[in-house]
Amino acid sequence: MGNREYHTGARGAMKGRSPMPTSPDSLEADIERDLQRHRRSATASCRAASLLSVAAILTSIAAGVAVAAQWLSREWLAVLSTVPAMSLVIVDSFRLDERADWHDRRTHGLRALLYQLRYEGAPAREISIQWRHLAGDAERRGSSFGKGGW
Repeated sequence: MGNREYHTGARGAMKGRSPMPTSPDSLEADIERDLQRHRRSATASCRAASLLSVAAILTSIAAGVAVAAQWLSREWLAVLSTVPAMSLVIVDSFRLDERADWHDRRTHGLRALLYQLRYEGAPAREISIQWRHLAGDAERRGSSFGKGGW
């Protein structure tokens, strides 16, 4: 395998990454990569929750209008009427709002570490220790996601 090693983190083993950053630049790149991953996850969770909420509202309105106007058969009304409940169950089961907030808090914490490293001259060792504590605290706070459908 040469001089490449495996780095195990929250996402599992990743081939080709050294276990410890060798310079502040590599630490900065690792934090930036983690920040971008959490930012994308926060955005995706927020968008999914919003989309499902809008779907619930619109299908609820459409079902009410369709009943009043007698536009659809009973079968289609039954299908249309289940969409709001299914949407809300999905949002609640996967805790999409909580998940988006959790990833957003991680993003802000990582951005603070990145700014300390880039602009405030904080030593890489100190930032690495703070990053490890941030990850540990976040994992403890986010561990309940798995109990609701994640």
